Formats: sequence, C-alpha cells, structure tokens
Amino acid sequence: MQAASTTRLATLDLRTQVLALLGVIAVLGGFFVATAWLGWDFARASVLIGAGIAFAVTLRWRWGILAVLVYVTVEGLVGNLLYPETYPVLLKDGLIAGAYVGFGTSLLVRQERWMVPKWVVYPYVALVALCIVESFNPRGYDPLVALVGFRVLVFYIPLFVLGFHLVKSGLDTDRLAVFLIIASIPITVFGIAEYLAGADAVSSLGPGFARSIWIVGPEATSDIIFRPASTFAFVGHFGSYLLFLGVVGFAALHAPATLPGRVVLTVAFALAGIAIVLQAQRTTWVLMPVAIVLIYVLNRQIRGASRAAPVVLIAIALVATVGAPVLENRLPGLTSGVDPFANRLSPVLAGFAANTSIGDILIGHGTGTALGAARYVTGGQVPDAFESAWYSPYYMFGIWGLLAYVWLYLAVFRAAWHGVRSLPKQRRWISSGLFAYLLVEAVIFTPINYPPTNVLFWIFAGMLAGQGVGARAADQDAEIHQTAEGT
Repeated sequence: MQAASTTRLATLDLRTQVLALLGVIAVLGGFFVATAWLGWDFARASVLIGAGIAFAVTLRWRWGILAVLVYVTVEGLVGNLLYPETYPVLLKDGLIAGAYVGFGTSLLVRQERWMVPKWVVYPYVALVALCIVESFNPRGYDPLVALVGFRVLVFYIPLFVLGFHLVKSGLDTDRLAVFLIIASIPITVFGIAEYLAGADAVSSLGPGFARSIWIVGPEATSDIIFRPASTFAFVGHFGSYLLFLGVVGFAALHAPATLPGRVVLTVAFALAGIAIVLQAQRTTWVLMPVAIVLIYVLNRQIRGASRAAPVVLIAIALVATVGAPVLENRLPGLTSGVDPFANRLSPVLAGFAANTSIGDILIGHGTGTALGAARYVTGGQVPDAFESAWYSPYYMFGIWGLLAYVWLYLAVFRAAWHGVRSLPKQRRWISSGLFAYLLVEAVIFTPINYPPTNVLFWIFAGMLAGQGVGARAADQDAEIHQTAEGT
C-alpha cells in the first residue's frame, strides 16, 4: 500500500496536476452546495469533515502534506466564509499534526527510515530549548503568549523533515512546484477579480471579507488603491504567496517543458505578474528583481533564457497595461527615494538601539512577546516588536535568539544548496528559483511566521535538501551496480 501511494505521488505530470486541481475545486464546490441544499449547519459540518481529513492524514502523511499545501492557499477564504469562527485557522495545524503523527508512526513500524542529517536537527533542538527556557522569562507576558510562541516559532519547522522524506518517496520537487504554480491560477484570478470589483463589492460578500479590506493612497496620484487579499485572510499573506509564484514561476519558464505545459505555465505566470502589480505590495516589487538575479547567479548559466524571454515580455506588457493606475500611484515612491522602506526599517533599528541593557541582551522578553499572533490571547493588543524582522528574535530571546536563527538557517541552506548542486545543470532552474525564494524570505522576513510562507518555506527547504541525499544514494547504487557487473 505504501509503495503504491509513493508511485502515484511520483507521477504528478501535467494531466494529473490539472485533474487534481479540478478535483479539488469540484469537491469544495460540492461541499458548499450539498451543505446549503441539505440545510446543514455549515460550521459544524466543516468541523466534522476537517476532523475526518486530519485523521485520514495520519494514515497517508504524504497526501496530507499535499493537502496542507493546497489548504494554506484557501485558508483565508474558508475563514472569511465561516467568520467569526476561528477554527478554520486551526484546520491547517490539524492537518500538519496528523502528518507528523503519520510520519512518526511510519518510523516506529519501520516503514520509514530517518534520513535527515543530525547537524540540521541540532539547531532546531536548540531553538526549542530556548523557547522552553524563555517561557519562564520574568519579563514576559501571560503564559498563553508563550504557548502561541511555540505554535508560531517551532511547530512548522519539522515540515522540513517531511519535505525531505517526500523526495525520498519519489516525489519530484520540480513537479510539485509546477503543480502549485498551476493551482495558483484560480487564486490569482480571484484576486484580480476582487481588484476590478472594488472594495465595496468585496465587503458586501460578508463581514469576514470586510475585515480583509486594505486601501492605500493617495500617493503620487489622487487615486485610492484597493489591495485585494484574494483567498487569504490578509493582504500581506497574498503578497507573500505572489512572491513565491513570481520567483519560482519565472524560474520554471526556463526549464524544458511540453507545449501544453509551457502554455499553462505562461498563463499562470502572466496572471501572477498582473496580480503582483494590482496587489500593490512594493516589497514584492523590489524583491522580485533581486531574486531573479539570484536565480541566474545560482544556476551559473543563462541557457534557457530564450524560453523565458518572450513570456516575460508579454507579461510585462500586460502588467503595464492593466496595472497602470497602481504603478503611477505607488511606483514613484520607489524611484524617488527609499521612504517606504525607511519607514519599515527605522523602527527595527530603533528597537535594537533602545534595547541594549544587560537584560535585553542576555534574556530578552520571553517566548512569543514579539509575535502578532499574541493578539489572540492579549485581547487584541499587538506587541511593539510586531513584524520587526531580525529584531523580533532579539526582543524575545536576546542575543541567543539571533544566534539560534543564524545557526538554523546556515544548516538548512547548506543542506538545500547541496540538493540544488546535486542536479544536472539543465534541471537546476526550478530548484534555483526555490533556493532564491527561500534565501530572500530568510534574510528579509525572519522569523518565518505567517502563512503561506511558514508552510512553503519549510517543505521546499526540506525537499531541496532531500534531493542531495537522493543523489548520493543514486551514485552509491550506481557504483554498487558497476562493481557487481565488473565481478
């Protein structure tokens, strides 16, 4: 049974990807229609179905990871539809916990063999230990804040292990990345449709959608810009998702593909490009070119650029046409100076400068005290160090927080880079794109806290690392086979 599941996972070709996407849409649509037609309590039905799926994931943890990758992209939509219920946020955690249980059980019954190097695990153990110790920090808040900190800071990192073993199961990293790019089409279309419909139309969908409304401007022009959140709970989450699509989608355009595959990738990339502009997250506008340069540097070749160039030019033309009002309003803020980024950087630098006492440096303020998620247990109060990048672990753990994350990332990127280099040059494009995306996220947005990044980051980091071990195993098998033939 396990081998059969592995084989099906390894055959995610274009036809399978499209059928899987249509299947997910059909199942979700059927659930909504059936619930309304039968007069069921929608919230209770969702809980029962979610619990059933989480239990099934314990039996097939690999499919559970795929379910998490799909659900994290529509988590906000489900939350908006069921608002003010909060359990849709926990469904993702239930799926992940089920996958952890399933994988752990597979280890116990020896269906799986632990393959992750110890030197990758050690910094994670150190981070967990630091979170435990800092939970008793006398400068901390309510103990519930520490529990929230555990969920946000350490719960998702073991996805690295599951991603690592996904590759060992035969699931190709490139195919999974392409599947997610294809699956993004309805999500980006929904986001574009939200922008075109306007904030009032989106608010009319219900109170859950109204809370996601985000408007900016006027800036360089008199226009007010509505930033759509698509199927996410917050515009920033949609922006992070678009960064993933833009970077990895650009890399995928360079890889060899069939004509139908190239057409679908072209459509997905063009829609992502339009959504990136209309969503108006200037951080993404800046990081996209940086990541693109990184892709070429990491891959050490430009062969394949001829495949991508026509698509990129078409996408730029579409983006410039459809997104002209947004670009005219927000782009001058980038070209005329660094004010938008100075406004984000200055609180971080000011935070470091203001917290230089012995207590700040050596013990910080406690687990979870710099996380936005703490608002769920503090009556909505958001910490001052909220969304403060590298200042956040310093604020919580002192200098030890910075050292723990540097150690963790050095280990993770060492393993992931080995996986990228293990591939033939012509097959490195998508892996290079994933590595560039991971690097940008780690450097700019540490710690990795928010969906969908906290899922995408650790799963694909693990898959890249797993490629390296898989390549070594293949080389060893080839040597053994050659030796056997020689004798």
